[in-house]
Order: sequence, then structure tokens, then C-alpha cells
Amino acid sequence: MKSIRARLLLISSICLSVVTASALLTFASFDQYSRLNSEISMSYDIVDAMLAYKYKTLQAGDDSTWRARAETLRPKFRADAVKAVLKDPSSRNLRFLSRSEKEYRQYLRPLTGYFLKRARFFGALALASTLIFSFGLLMYVLVRLFAPIHELSSRMEEFVHNRYSYEFAVPAPNEIGELQSAFDRMAQEVLHQIDELKSLDKAKSDFLNIASHELRTPLTSIKGSLALLNSGIMGKITEGAQNLMTIALDETDRLIRLINELLDLAKIEARQFPLHQEWVSSDELIAKTLQGLTGFCQTAQVRLEVENPMNVELHIDRDRIQQVLTNLLSNAVKYSPKGQAVTVRLESETEDGQMRIEIQDKGRGIAPEDQALIFEKFRQASSPQNPLVKGTGLGLAIAKTIVEQHGGTIGVRSRPGEGSTFYFTIPKWRRTTNTQLRAVV
Repeated sequence: MKSIRARLLLISSICLSVVTASALLTFASFDQYSRLNSEISMSYDIVDAMLAYKYKTLQAGDDSTWRARAETLRPKFRADAVKAVLKDPSSRNLRFLSRSEKEYRQYLRPLTGYFLKRARFFGALALASTLIFSFGLLMYVLVRLFAPIHELSSRMEEFVHNRYSYEFAVPAPNEIGELQSAFDRMAQEVLHQIDELKSLDKAKSDFLNIASHELRTPLTSIKGSLALLNSGIMGKITEGAQNLMTIALDETDRLIRLINELLDLAKIEARQFPLHQEWVSSDELIAKTLQGLTGFCQTAQVRLEVENPMNVELHIDRDRIQQVLTNLLSNAVKYSPKGQAVTVRLESETEDGQMRIEIQDKGRGIAPEDQALIFEKFRQASSPQNPLVKGTGLGLAIAKTIVEQHGGTIGVRSRPGEGSTFYFTIPKWRRTTNTQLRAVV
């Protein structure tokens, strides 16, 4: 495998070695240049000091210093010339010293120029090496690292948006190639799992549709037969038998409702539950829903009231939102004590400007731990103090889906012992001048 890590390490090592070597040579050449310049300056200082010694202007004690320094001078003829002047500061000795130091300086000047050029050359080489290797390293990273990563990122984006293709090039034999191969394997496995899930979902939907249709026909026949027997048309029956038939009719109705809700749920999950939205008067919608529940409310001895009616039109699927209202109102009636009222109100003062419809009951309320569960499928809240009427556990789940399809939200506010307020919002609404207020049903 041609490892990107190994190549980057090799390039970096070569770059660092060349730059380091050039920098060290630059430093050594400049140090030598500085040392030679110091030697030239000292040569001038020696001549000046010996002249001062001759004319006795040298400070006291400096002669001993120069005697000691003369021992360190190189080449040896320079040391001998200084010692000769210190021993006998005659003109002849001074002229010899001046001539020898001048020749020494003439010898050093070409060397200083050489080392200065050498320092400049290796400094430029170090700078050029740094720039060239940095650019080369950048281009290698862009071509060998960032370009494949960008391509892999594009493939991931296509996968997220369901545009993944099985057609792909052979991965490069490096770390990026391993990453690409791992992603391709993962993507194919995910797509395979998705295909299996789709097949299972289709099989489940088909089973629900077939089972629901096949069950609804005999249940309808059973319900009709039980209704005929319960009416006494087939002959007089005992009171006990009539009670049993009434129970059987109620349970048959519950099974039929369950089947209908299962069909609705199957359509929703299969995305075959389209909305037919239109502008609907809120007063008309609420009045029609309350009218349909009149008999149920009379049996339960619970009143339905409309509070704060508003002259608005809602952009909704009439039948679906009426289904939501019916479900919430029937639940509120079921769980309300006799003689109490269930209130329907409209509120437009939501934070995002949506219209909110609330249904408030006077029941025992819902425990906090149950409030997050009641909108899930086949989940119901119950307590020993307030056992709920038997239901399918699908009504609120279907209501939640319908409201969310309209772009709204659904929820509940409740405290045990203080009743419950279910609400849902409608995003699109407008005011109207048509007034049809219905306060009490």
C-alpha cells in the first residue's frame, strides 16, 4: 500500500533536512564572516594602541594588557611585531608592525567577502527550499488528500439525498481508498437493509389492507345480525340475553373502529393519505362536529360549549380536521364526569401566528409520565382512580399525523385532578366577515 502518511513523512523529512542543512551552513558562514571582521577591527586597534604606547598616551596598565593579548595573536609574526614595539617603540618597529598588519588585513578582506557570499547563498537556498517544499507539500495534500476527501464527501451527500450510485472507480491503495471502500460497503449494506425494510413495510401494509377488508365484511354481517336479534324482530329474548347482545354490539363496533383506524394508519404510513385542503369556516366546522356528537353527549350527560368563537377561515382538509376534532371531543366527553361541560375555544395569539384550537375537559387529568405516551400508537393513559373507556389507542396517533401533515402541532396540558386541555394548531388561516356563532350545543 502506498501510504499517504508515509509519503507525507518522507517529503517532510527531506524538506526539513534540506532546510536545516542550509540554515546551519548559513549560520556557520555568517559566523566566520563576523569573526574575520572582528580580526580586521582588532588589527586597526593594535596599530592605534602601539602608536599611543610610543607617544605615551596609552592609559596606565594597558601595556600589560597588550602584552598578554600579544601572546594570543596569530600568525606568530603579528605577536612578535607587537612584542618588539612594546620592548622598543622605535619608528622602525612601528613601521614593521603597520606593514605586517596591513598585509594581514589585505589577506582577510577577500575571505570576508567569500564568507558573506557563502552566507547569502545558503540563506537564499534555505528560503527557496522552504518555499518550494511548502508549495510542493501543499499541492500534494490538495491533490492526494483533499481532492479524494471532497469526492468522497460528494458521494456521501448523494447518498443522503438518495442519489447514490453503485458505479464507482477502483479505490486508491491508500488510507483514502480504504475509507472510500468502507463507505461503499456501508452504503450498499444500508441500501440493502432499506430495500428489505421497504419490502417488509409493503408486506405489512398489504397484510393490514387484506386482513382489515376481510375482517370488516364478516363483522358488519355479525353486527347486523346482533342488531336484529337485539331488536326482538326474531322473537322475544330474555333480559340477560339482551344485555349480552348489547355488550356484543358494543364490542363489534369497537372492532370495526379498530379496523377503520388500522386502515387509516396503514394509508398514512404508506403515504397514501393525501390532503385536499380548502378554505373552511371555523364556525361551520366546529358546529358540524358538535352536531355529530349530540347523541353521544346526551348519553354521557356532558355538555359541549364553544368559547371565544372567531370569524376565521382555516386552510385545511375538512374531513381530516373534523376527524381530529371528533376524536379529541369524544375523548373529552368519555373522561368527563356527568353534568360537566367540555369547552372548545379558538386562540390566535400563538408565538408563530398560528391558529390554535383547544378542547378543555373537567376530568381527573393525565399524569405527567403519561402525557408523552398518549400520542403513540396503541398507547393509552389510565389510572385506578379514573380508568379510561376502552379504545384502540390509535385515535391520538392518527390525529397527530393529520395535524403534522397540515404543518401544525398537537399537544396536551394537564394536571391530575384539574382536567386536561388538548390543543392543535393550524398554520394557514384568515379572517372573514361571515358570522355564524354557535355558543352552546
